[in-house]
Amino acid sequence: MDIALFSFYKAPNPDYQNIATGLQVRGHSVCLGQRNKLDDLDWRGEGSVAAALPGPWRLPEWLLQIPLAALLLRRVRFMPFMLRTRRWLRRLEPDIVQVNPASLHALWILPLFMPRRMHFVLDIRQIGLGARLGRIGRFRERLALRMRWVLARWFFDHTCFNHTATAQRVLGPHWSRWATVVPVGINPDFLSIQRPQRTGDADSPLRFVYLGALSRVRELDPLFLAIQKVLRSTRAFRVLFVGPDLAAGHYQKLTDDLCLNGVALLRPPMPHHEIPALLAQCDVGLAYVPDRVTWHLQPTIKVLEYRAAGLPILSTDVDGHREAVEEGVNGLLVRNTVDSLSSAMLRFITDRDFLCQFQQQAANMRQALTIDRVDEMYEQDVYRKLLEQAPDR
Repeated sequence: MDIALFSFYKAPNPDYQNIATGLQVRGHSVCLGQRNKLDDLDWRGEGSVAAALPGPWRLPEWLLQIPLAALLLRRVRFMPFMLRTRRWLRRLEPDIVQVNPASLHALWILPLFMPRRMHFVLDIRQIGLGARLGRIGRFRERLALRMRWVLARWFFDHTCFNHTATAQRVLGPHWSRWATVVPVGINPDFLSIQRPQRTGDADSPLRFVYLGALSRVRELDPLFLAIQKVLRSTRAFRVLFVGPDLAAGHYQKLTDDLCLNGVALLRPPMPHHEIPALLAQCDVGLAYVPDRVTWHLQPTIKVLEYRAAGLPILSTDVDGHREAVEEGVNGLLVRNTVDSLSSAMLRFITDRDFLCQFQQQAANMRQALTIDRVDEMYEQDVYRKLLEQAPDR
């Protein structure tokens, strides 16, 4: 079948590239649409760019400082973009269009009055609950949640979620009438890498790693402050941050201001196929997230990758991560405070017997749902069922 995967996040989700590759291996023709560095939309076939569509209107910063104008323009600017994307999809003529939206603005336009044989799947991976403060913020979150319900029920043919809890939060207890849960798939290379056992040498720096975008919404400041606090006791550690800078240099400045240079190492994103080899050289995976509703509903990709790689995990204590982290067995679940984070980091650094015990237990607990199984779920449980429907639906 012909499949179009459409995602428009500033930091492209590696999961979509994995899905596209896996579906191609299964014999399907896949075109992947993702945001490029110019904020336009690149559609790629097997390696080459098939089309580059201009992205949403770029608004000047001064205009975004006017609250009412910004509120209106942020919504209107997506309409021409969605119309351009519709025209491209009409030319492409895929059987399946799967959409992972970074924004809900004008998304309803995409499937409206499109050819009946073209089936549209809404892929909801994040719902962003708990990030906005105040009454207005909470109202906007409730409005966005309701909009997802409307899109799933009335505009798209089917909806996919990564977790049952998220599906229930959006569509209610009878979510399975309109949706399918397909968990995140992990590259099997994470399960096969060999990690050297850490020796009892307390002088060699312990290597922590954090995978993910450096963005203000991730609220990483407490983690940097925890690093500063640990430095008061020891310098025998390094913390490697690997991911795109979406905070306009804020965390690099914070690193400088807190005198963390040489300990907190900020690196640009790596090709996803190189991440398993990187984890093989690290000692503890940092699965820090803000204590928000979103992360109580589903796990992050990073914590699943750490689990698959057999890496001991230091995680914020959120429900979504308890599926991957067993407290005191393959990791530690701590409160989202500077003191809790720094104490847990310090214990890994100073008690090498404790670290070795966790390494052995984490190695014995390696598991993951692999990409090939996830691609099979999309193919059999979602796409083929849609195609088997009557043509006139």
